[in-house]
Amino acid sequence: MTDGPTIRPTRGGHVLGAALGALVFVGLVLVWWQGQGGTLPVPGAVSWASVLLLAVGMGWLARQTRRTLMRDPGSLDPQQAVTRLLLGKTSQIGGALLGGAYAALLGLSLGGLPAPLAVERVAHGGAAVVLCAAWVWAGHVLEASCRLPDDPEDPDVDSPDTRHGNPAA
Repeated sequence: MTDGPTIRPTRGGHVLGAALGALVFVGLVLVWWQGQGGTLPVPGAVSWASVLLLAVGMGWLARQTRRTLMRDPGSLDPQQAVTRLLLGKTSQIGGALLGGAYAALLGLSLGGLPAPLAVERVAHGGAAVVLCAAWVWAGHVLEASCRLPDDPEDPDVDSPDTRHGNPAA
């Protein structure tokens, strides 16, 4: 067990909280905006295509990281491993925030169906929400791929029966 600081896995509750927080906040802002006479934004293909690129990039990086660490756990520079771990954590929270924002737009747009602009908002916003969920999942996989397997020869390693490798815990 290392004596230095550790980075804990991102909790699902934090990801869900970020998504719900963005949903409520952006929903309130959009309702206020409509009350001021403004119209809802109309997302285009760029809104979901950019998230698709992020999700695919995170997935590819997760796969490469997993392969590298399975071959030789020491082959990845520790600083690069921490950077990838933090990128996975950031992707989870960032994807949840953006997904929540698009979900708010999607929810408010459903009332305008079958108007052409509402259809466009629902189609592009819905695709963005689904791809944001894929980005969150890819970030989770990247974060998980940075976890090194426990060394069975090390007596200080966490075991399933103890907390943090401390038998007295």
